[in-house]
Amino acid sequence: MLPVLLLGITVSVNAQTEEDTEVSENATPAKVVEKGYNRFQLDYNGTWWTGSATGMGGSQFQKTAAVTNDKDFFWGFDASYLRGIRLAKSLPLYLEVGASLVYSSIDSEESNPENYEGEDKCDVTVRMLSFEVPVFLTYRFKFKNGMHVSPYLGAKFRANAMMKLAYVKSVRGEKYETNDLFETESYTYQGEEFPSKYRRFQACGEAGVNFGYKMLNLKVAYFYNSSIYKGEDINHEELSCAQQGIIAGVGVEF
Repeated sequence: MLPVLLLGITVSVNAQTEEDTEVSENATPAKVVEKGYNRFQLDYNGTWWTGSATGMGGSQFQKTAAVTNDKDFFWGFDASYLRGIRLAKSLPLYLEVGASLVYSSIDSEESNPENYEGEDKCDVTVRMLSFEVPVFLTYRFKFKNGMHVSPYLGAKFRANAMMKLAYVKSVRGEKYETNDLFETESYTYQGEEFPSKYRRFQACGEAGVNFGYKMLNLKVAYFYNSSIYKGEDINHEELSCAQQGIIAGVGVEF
């Protein structure tokens, strides 16, 4: 909705756009050299994991995981490089492709956990590291003072490299770390094994807008991904987990 609103505002004020082209010294008026752009971006991302999951990769993780019957919040950041490629001479329409490194984390405290041998409480930490390839279609409204407003829509293809769980028991202060949870394919409850699988490869949608002034770029966006986790609960009913969130970032464009 935000990109559509910004499009309407921009059209209503009759903004004069600049052609993103450069004429070479020896070129005739018909020979125009088109320019693209590069951008380095650092973003904050706040991610909500939502679903009906009660078992997340093992009995230890069952009551203190990132996903409950409501929703929980991961904070994180990503560092990205994007290349803008112009698609049409007559329109400021661009294809943005690049690469991102994404880190996210959640910390929680669970009182009277059932799976921690009667301890009063424990501190639980989940860390996640991912690589992404963004592919966006963006339309640039450029102004003569060096500003631009650029709504975009597209997809991100993600490879999840790591997700680890650590917890600390409050009484003895012992620290435990699991193996990579993406390697987990089941969990055991009361002697019975249940499917429990995190997906290493995902595709999610993203929509947002970039605000630029000369080399400075500001970004706000929303993303959604419905396929981070699939499994079964103790009644053999299907469990699923979705991710959605917001992004706010700053970058340098040249």
